[in-house]
Order: sequence, then structure tokens, then C-alpha cells
Amino acid sequence: MRFMITKWLGDSLLIGRIAVAVYISMLIFIIGYGYYVVPYVLFLISFLFIVVNLSKLKFFKLLEQRPLIQKLLLVFLIALLLRFLLLFQDQVITRDIVMYAQRYEMLRAGKIPYLDFAVNKPPLYAYLLQFIGNMLGGGVVQFRAFFSILDAVVTVFVFYLCLVKYNEKFSYKASFIYAICPLPIIAIGLSGHYEPAVMIFVLLSVILLLKNRYNLSALCLGISFALKFFPIVLLPFFAWKINSWHKRFSYILLFSLPILISVLPIVLMTPEAFWKYLNTQFVSWTAKKSFAFSIQEILGATTFLNLKISLLISALFLGLIFFMFVSWVRKRFNVTFWFKIIIIIFAVYYGLFITASIKFYHSELGLNDPVPTMLAFAFIYFFIVAVVAYNLRQHSELKIENREEFYILVMFALIFLLFGSNQYNPWYVLWFLPFLLAVKNVNIKLILLLLVFWNFEGLGISLLPGLVLT
Repeated sequence: MRFMITKWLGDSLLIGRIAVAVYISMLIFIIGYGYYVVPYVLFLISFLFIVVNLSKLKFFKLLEQRPLIQKLLLVFLIALLLRFLLLFQDQVITRDIVMYAQRYEMLRAGKIPYLDFAVNKPPLYAYLLQFIGNMLGGGVVQFRAFFSILDAVVTVFVFYLCLVKYNEKFSYKASFIYAICPLPIIAIGLSGHYEPAVMIFVLLSVILLLKNRYNLSALCLGISFALKFFPIVLLPFFAWKINSWHKRFSYILLFSLPILISVLPIVLMTPEAFWKYLNTQFVSWTAKKSFAFSIQEILGATTFLNLKISLLISALFLGLIFFMFVSWVRKRFNVTFWFKIIIIIFAVYYGLFITASIKFYHSELGLNDPVPTMLAFAFIYFFIVAVVAYNLRQHSELKIENREEFYILVMFALIFLLFGSNQYNPWYVLWFLPFLLAVKNVNIKLILLLLVFWNFEGLGISLLPGLVLT
């Protein structure tokens, strides 16, 4: 399969320099005026051009020539600076960061999470908020600063994730790309999501697993699961990577410890709070920016054949994860096959989401009846998707090195989990972005970088200052 992706994005020093100029300009705009879709799109596009032309840029060449410790320190400081610059902007684009501060105030006042105030995250998340608030203060800026520091640490862990399999040059390039990527800069520096706290332990777990440090790997994966539930999908892949059934069983037990220990105080203090927490986890998540949201919006219903659409979607993608896992266990994991499926799923996702958005925003778009516009768009878009899908069948197998297969497998599992989730928030891409950057195959890396970022943050669609669809 040859997509000639570098030719689409250009491959020259001049293009790289123009991309850097646009990148810096859009960053300054966002710092000064706030996050809006149009400058953010230009920010993303310039980033993609920089990725393709990175090796030609003099600044990056000078960085590569430094000793290892200096290089890592510099990439950490670059990542930290880019995220800290967003602290000068006080725009609120999601409610999560405000809720961090509110929940900390509740905790400081002695309120019991889940019982006295709503929390839709595991108990360790509440302990983390209390730790940050007690250490730095419970304001929005303090939380954003803390998670920005952690995300700069993630940048360094991306280097070591790659170094397990590849040489120092490749690893440093992947780390640098993560440092300058617009998504974590906005999602963490401006919006303050706590994904870096989870990803540090996920990446540590993978690194330790590949170094045969199974007990520590299990504990780290367990801590990440105790902070946020998505790492559970990695457990079967990580456990099966171990050749001994006894060690696999031990791995699963150690994985379970952090969540059990973190839940225990809540259970002992007030069992009622624990049951409310479980109810919140499994009932309260409304569909947002996901396959479930798009289909429900288009159909105007939350059920199909008396079954919840969100559950049907989740079952579908969990089934794909299961079949992919079985194919890997049986040593029949075909990267090209699953990669083509993911490309098609991304295309379908964006088509359904745009179709649903036409209906959702029809008043703002000046449409009295959105159905004709929806049908026209869907017909043209999905005809193109069908043509692309047909042409993909004719491409030859991707050339994959054995050492990158596990990273691809983990990345695909997380992508399927994301598509099956009731909510597909833009910052969830950070779950698999480090593994995407650890993939050596250029076609897989650049095509997915082209596909994954076009789901935008924000309360409504803020195109430009003064031009907002709510």
C-alpha cells in the first residue's frame, strides 16, 4: 500500500519554514484571543507540514546534535513552555476544568464524593484533585499548570517508549512531535484535562512490560485504570504478552490492587456513596460527539428495536477488539486489514457526525428543514467513501517491522474503544497518540495523523471571535 502521503503534505525546507511561521502565528493568536476553530485548524495543518519536513529544519537539527540529557531537557522545556503560554489565556472551552476546582472546594469542605456531590470518575481522581489543591491551591490555573507539567513529562516518556524498540534519533523525533502537537497544547494547557496523569502510568506500564518488569508494569496499569477506566482494554493484550500462565494470573491480580485500594475508603466510610458512584459510571454518560450521538441525532431516537443505540455501538466495537485480540493470539494479526477498517471507520464517523451536525445546528445554518441538506450531503459523502473503500481493497500489504506490531495493536485497540464510547471527546485522542508516534511505518503514522484531529473542543462551534454556533 503506497499512499505517497509525504507528497501531499510537501517535503521541502521552504514549506517547512512557512509551516513554522503559520504555527507560531496561530499559537500567538490563540494565546491572545482564545481558542477558535479556524485558527486551530490552521494550527493543526501547519503542525502536519512541520511533521513531514521536520528533519530539514535547522532548529531541529541543532537539537538532535545535543547530548541525550540536554535533548530530553530541551524537549521537556519546549513542551512545558508551549503549554504554559496558554495559561495567559483564561478562556473556558470545556466545563471539566471548572468542575475540578468546584469538586476540590467540595472535598476541602469535607463533603463526600458521589454522596454529597456528583463525580463521574473513579475515587483516585478525587484524591488526585485534593492532592493538587492542597499542594498548589484549588484554582483553575493551578490545575492547568499541574497537568501541563505532567504532559511535558509524557513527552519524555514518549521518547523512552520508542527507545525500547528503536534508535535514539527516531525516539527523539517522536518525542518532539508530541511536544509541539496542537491537541495536547490546547487540551492540557488551555482546557486542563487530566489525561497526562493517566498516560504517564500507561506508558510506564508498557515500557516496564517490554523490559520484562511484569509486577511493576501491572501496578502502573492498575493505577492508570484507577484514575480512568479506558486502560482496562489493554489488560488482555498486556497479560498475553507474558508467556507464563502463572505470571499472567499474578499480573491481573496486581493490576486489580490500585482500584480496590482506592475504592476501599469510600466503601468503608459510606457504602451508599459507592453504589451511587457505580450508578453514575454506568448510567449517567450521555452521548456526545460519538457514533452513538450521531446516529441518535439522525434517527431522532435513543433506541433501535428496543435496544439502546449506545449499547449496540459499544458492543460492536468491543467485538472488533475481541476479534483483533484473538487474531493476534493466533498469530494471524494482519495490520493492513485492520488499518483499512480503521480508515473506513474514521471516514464513516466524520460523515455521520457532519450529517448529525446539520440537523443539530439547522437553525443557526438557516435551514427550516434540514433533511434535504442532510440527504444530499450524506449521498455525496458516502459515495466518495464507498469509492475509497473499494480502492483500498486493491492496495498491497503494508510492510511492518515486528518491533512495531505491538504498538500498532495497542493503538488500534484504543481507537476502537474510543469509537465505541458514548462520548468521543477530542482529548481522548491522547489515549493513543503516544503509540501512534511510536509507529515507524510512515503511511500508518501520517494517514492517522491526518485523520484523528478533526473533532474540535468547545462549548458549541466557535469559528472566530464573534462567530459562534451554540
